[in-house]
This record gives sequence, structure tokens and C-alpha cells, in this order.
Amino acid sequence: MDAFIYFKEPMGYGLDELEDALTDALGNVGEVTGTGTGEMGANLDVEFFEEIGESRALGILRQALAAFSLPSSSEVVIDGQRHKL
Repeated sequence: MDAFIYFKEPMGYGLDELEDALTDALGNVGEVTGTGTGEMGANLDVEFFEEIGESRALGILRQALAAFSLPSSSEVVIDGQRHKL
């Protein structure tokens, strides 16, 4: 299962800081597979190695990023479904 995290507004954090937090939280269930920035914002791509379910995946991502004051427009897309962080 893949998750795509989108940030449409400036964050005040570098993607490397967010990637480190996600890497720690994912442990052996997944990894950050890509990052990017562009005119529309920034993104982080995450691959889960096993089917852990959408709810658990969202929980891991939200918990990992909770320490950061991210814009309210930040969202996660899993299997085409958009979720707020």
C-alpha cells in the first residue's frame, strides 16, 4: 500500500525533518520512497511493506507528524482517498 502526503502551503520545516520522523515511526512496516517540491507545494511518498490497513497506516503517519505544526491543508492520499492530517 502506498501513501502520498501533500503539503500545499509553506511549512516552516524541511522535508528531510519530516522524512526522518516518518522513518522512525515506520520502523519495519514501511519506508519513505520519495520527496519532492514544486509550484503546487511539497510531497512525501510512503510505501507500506505489508497490508496494515488504511486506519493503522493513517494512525502511524499522523502520530509521526503530530509534533510538527503543519498547515491545515496538509493531506494524505491512500488508494485514491484523501484524508486530513
